Amino acid sequence: MKLAGRTHAGQNPLLGIYRTQSTNSLFGIGTAIIVQATRHYK
Repeated sequence: MKLAGRTHAGQNPLLGIYRTQSTNSLFGIGTAIIVQATRHYK
């Protein structure tokens, strides 16, 4: 997994950045949904 990640990142740095950003976005969206739902039900 790490070797594959390094290989892809080495070949295409943007791909590695995109994967990191997309992962962070998923966590951010998930957190936002939970926060919104909590506020809505309150």
